[in-house]
Amino acid sequence: MTTTNEKVRESYEEHRIVRRLSSDPAVANLEGGEMWYNTTADEYRGYEAGTGIVSLSTTAV
Repeated sequence: MTTTNEKVRESYEEHRIVRRLSSDPAVANLEGGEMWYNTTADEYRGYEAGTGIVSLSTTAV
């Protein structure tokens, strides 16, 4: 049986809502509000204009 977590992960990967990258993209190419999953660091990251690259935390439910 497929779990909800597996379904969400498949949906993200299928529709590319969150990109999976082995490294952070170049800051020069970011505007603010972007989000990706850094596979090397095993964490979700994003870019905030004026702040830089940030780590996004998640909570298991």
